[in-house]
Amino acid sequence: MGLNPLSTNAVVLLIDEIASIAGLGHTAPADSVDKAAAALVNLANLYELPIVITGIAWGTPPKLTAAVREAVGDEVQVNVRQTTDSFDDPAILSAIEATGRKTVLIAGIVTEIAVQRAALGGKARGFDTQVVFDACNGFSERSEDVAMHRMSEAGVVLTSVPAVVGELAFDLSDPRTPKAFGVL
Repeated sequence: MGLNPLSTNAVVLLIDEIASIAGLGHTAPADSVDKAAAALVNLANLYELPIVITGIAWGTPPKLTAAVREAVGDEVQVNVRQTTDSFDDPAILSAIEATGRKTVLIAGIVTEIAVQRAALGGKARGFDTQVVFDACNGFSERSEDVAMHRMSEAGVVLTSVPAVVGELAFDLSDPRTPKAFGVL
């Protein structure tokens, strides 16, 4: 049976899954997005995918949303950035490049700004960027639809947590498979 390219070639990039930003998303219930982002983290942990977390700090250090914080633990480093595109931040770009992986699974808030900018920025730098849509939240359905269309037209893959589960848990004899489906 062949290797799954996600399990050996993907890194997860969580953008602004922080309490002070979560309320800006209006296209999906915040708790649903938080649970989807936590599920993505749990999958990453199960399949040993590197995770890079970034957030902006408006006056106070970024505090992760409840479900994401529970999934990653208290010791996680949140890379504070000063740009809308995570790939424009040298430390974040370096952290992603240091993994040696070329597929970036992106989730975050707000879809139309930080998620879109990272997806397009990563694509421009030669990464295979995929946006895990159910772990994202946007300002409005109209503007989020435009952002998703723009990303898709640029070659960004639009995916979901269940689709990522299906790709990672492709081998039903793998003992991790039941746990992977359990995150859903």
